[in-house]
Amino acid sequence: MDTTITIEVVGTRLFVQMPKNAADIQYIRSFSHAYWDRGAFRWIVPNYKRNLELLKTYFGERLTAVVYATPATVSPITD
Repeated sequence: MDTTITIEVVGTRLFVQMPKNAADIQYIRSFSHAYWDRGAFRWIVPNYKRNLELLKTYFGERLTAVVYATPATVSPITD
């Protein structure tokens, strides 16, 4: 069973991948506007206030990685 817990920080979003655990899911749902991304099998939590620090504290040593990525930008089409 995969026990990997990762958080990817991309702009105003935190993408949380974790194994199914009722207590963890209840905690994630406590964040305003957090939702499950069915297609990517991960939770999306807004990256504002102290959400990242709260998640890092909650998961503690179970947290495998925190990855910081830059948001994708769309280049204008030029002819």
